Amino acid sequence: MMWMTKPDSSPLVVITGPTGVGKTRLSLDLAEAFQQGAEIINADSMQLYRGMNIGTAKISAPEMRGIPHHLFSILDVTEVANVAQYRERARAEIIRIQQDGKVPIMVGGSGLYVTAVCQDLEFSSADPEIRAELEDIFEQSGVEPLWKELLELQPEAAEHVDSRNPRRVIRALEAARLGSAISGKLPEDLDYWQKPSWIHLDGNRERIKQLTAERAKRMFATGLIEETRELLKVGLHEGQTASKAIGYSQAIAVIDGELSIEEAIESTISATHRYIRRQRSWFAKRLDLNLLDCFDSELFTKAGEIVFKA
Repeated sequence: MMWMTKPDSSPLVVITGPTGVGKTRLSLDLAEAFQQGAEIINADSMQLYRGMNIGTAKISAPEMRGIPHHLFSILDVTEVANVAQYRERARAEIIRIQQDGKVPIMVGGSGLYVTAVCQDLEFSSADPEIRAELEDIFEQSGVEPLWKELLELQPEAAEHVDSRNPRRVIRALEAARLGSAISGKLPEDLDYWQKPSWIHLDGNRERIKQLTAERAKRMFATGLIEETRELLKVGLHEGQTASKAIGYSQAIAVIDGELSIEEAIESTISATHRYIRRQRSWFAKRLDLNLLDCFDSELFTKAGEIVFKA
């Protein structure tokens, strides 16, 4: 099945959803369906990192079906992912793709990143997704890695924060990650930079839990430990964001002798389930997305109907 959008129209398509629901596969199928061509833009914060492939289920070159992919593997593991910088780069790619007469398809599960691109988000010091992530890091590793990241991002702000006070450190780092502390508007209150055709995938929660558990086991069976060893050689330990990625932090613990493989797998499964809950909480606020069942045998057709109406 092939579609052509309206003449002189290259709408923005967004595909979101929690981990493990098949966002990548749908993005490829839709991209192939546009006669004028489409290009895919990554919206997964951990897939921004070079070398972090197995643990993020990053698409490989042979799997791309010849479709151009952008904003994958653009950061070293020692760099800190910054949503403001991501927005600038993603919007530039979207404009270029549209000017070329093609359809940009942004795909990923990082809700804050998608919102920042599509809407006029004023970076706030109070964001629930980032707050939850930082609190998870604190629970697993204490305040030290958070304090180190704050020193790297905003050393002048760190001068006014007690490093022994986890709540103060978390609040300050939350603001630093977002770039500033301006306003705390919710997505439904924001104007659109571009309003997309928004497809959100989810499905039976027990089936998704089973799939993510299988995925975690497969990651460790297919070389995650070895991949992590190579990343440690180029600074993964020093990467304040990358080293905390689900799967990689557990692999580091195995390499450091702190966890067995079996314990690391169970920890990865639990962390993934917590992350999925945060993803669902973020996207539950959205009233403008089109929810589709990721297990629906008619998924491609229904997604195409949504996109074509754009």
